Parts: sequence; structure tokens; C-alpha cells
Amino acid sequence: MIIVLSIALIFAAIMNILALRRRRERLQVFYNVEPKVVSLMSLVENQIAGREQSFSDQVLFGINASIKFNYRLLMMGKSKTSTFMYILAGTVACILLNEKYLNYDNFLVIPVGVVFSIYVICLFRKRKLKADFYSNFPEALNIITGLIASGYAITTTFKTCANSIEGIVGTTFKEVNDRLEVGDNVENVLINSYMQLPFPEYYFFILTVMVNLDSGGELKEIFSRLGKMLTNNRIMAKTRDGKTAELRMTMYILGVMPFIFIGILRIVSEDNYNILMNTDGGHYILYYVIGSVITGFLIIKSWINKII
Repeated sequence: MIIVLSIALIFAAIMNILALRRRRERLQVFYNVEPKVVSLMSLVENQIAGREQSFSDQVLFGINASIKFNYRLLMMGKSKTSTFMYILAGTVACILLNEKYLNYDNFLVIPVGVVFSIYVICLFRKRKLKADFYSNFPEALNIITGLIASGYAITTTFKTCANSIEGIVGTTFKEVNDRLEVGDNVENVLINSYMQLPFPEYYFFILTVMVNLDSGGELKEIFSRLGKMLTNNRIMAKTRDGKTAELRMTMYILGVMPFIFIGILRIVSEDNYNILMNTDGGHYILYYVIGSVITGFLIIKSWINKII
């Protein structure tokens, strides 16, 4: 079991590093945005260059931001009691499955069950947050672009978006507007809002706003292109999901089948099941099954993400 946990931790560390690297590469897309005012783009590039850090600092910052973001995900929702009940239910389910199939020490199973339950909750809420953001943020950009074209200041557009946009985007803009009205520092407010919406498109948005507040500039063209980019990316994502739906379903079925067969083995042949679960040779086979499923899942998922 310790070997399984070690492998899981190694995979988690590798995935976090790859996610940080991929997240940094995705920001390079915004260099393709060519506003009419060249000086504004140079200021944006200077802001990005000024925030460059060493790789170790980026990893530490990414881990810290990931912990804070996952904590916000856990606290998301009207009732904190429901989150606690989900974690408790997941832990109890892990204990029952362990007593029926694995027979490991509960002192080891309980923390693993808690961590696994928190991971599953954060995973589902992160998907919900991502869908909410990419659904409502383009509309917010259209509202901001229209208000800026009418002569409104960028800081006054947050209140209109807060009253017009639903979901996490509207809630974030409402918090930004409330903090700006009480005189909080604009840069701190925008950076804190990025902790609630950690998406590359929103990072570029707040960075452009901060540059505009410092030096001025034409934002209508930039926000218009960003809105079009978000719309096109959403269409491409739906097209990709439609083309890969069969492949993803096959991947999930093949990933679950070995564990289903292990459960059937306990019913059909308990002696062979005991050899698999209670001997060193059986443990090596089990570790190979888990490692191969995880590796195959990650490889296929990386291939799917590169489509389109």
C-alpha cells in the first residue's frame, strides 16, 4: 500500500508540474493579440516580464495557489455542512470497501479516504466553475466593451457586470466592485479576484486593466478580440468533445474493467482473490494494474487535449 501511495504522490507531483508548464504555455496565446495602440502591448509585455520568476519560485507559488484555490472550491456553495457530509460519506465508503475487499489498517485508509473525497469534490466543483466561467465571461466582456465604447471608465463597468452576470463571474465582479468602492488598492483587488478565477483569459484581462489604469490605452479592440477568441475556443472545445466522445467513453470503460474483474474474482474464486490481495506476487500484479491504468489514462487524456 505504501508503494501505491508513493506512486500516486509521484504522479500527482508530475501532473502539477506539467499543469504549471501548460498553464504558462497557454498564456503565450495572448501575444497574438495585436491592439491598435502598440505602446499598450509593449506595456503588457513589460508587465509579464517583470513578473517572471525562477522555476522553483513558480512551482512554490503554483502549489500555494493550488492549495488556496482548492480550499475556495471546498468552501464554495451555500452550505458548508453539505461539503463536510460529502467528505464523511466518501470516507465511510472507503472504510467499507476496505473491510470488504482490501483489509488494510483503518489508520491508513481513513486519511486516504479523506484525501480522495476532497479530491473528488474539488474535481467536480472545478469542472462546474470552468463551465460557468467560459459560459458567462464572454458576455461580461461584451458588456465591458460596450460600456468602454460609450465612454465609461473601466472601474465603473464592474458594477454593471455584477448586476447583469450570474454565477461565479458575477459574484467575483461584485466583490471587486465592493472592494474598489471602499478604497482598496486596485491591483490587490484584481490579483485576489484571479485566485477565484484562475484562468489564462482572466489573467490577461486583469493584466490589461492594470496597465490601462497605470498608463491609459485603447481597450475596446483588445477586449473585442479576447471575446471573439473565447467564443471560438468554446466552439472548438465542443467540436473536440463531440469527436472524442466515443474515445473517452471507451477509455473510462477500459479503465474500470480491471477493478470490476477483481471484484468478480472475490465472488467467483476467493482463493485466487486472496493470492492477489495477500501475497507479494499478487501485490506486484495489483500495482502493475493500477500503474498501467493510470499511465494509459494520462497518455490518452493528453492526446485528447491536443486534438483541434
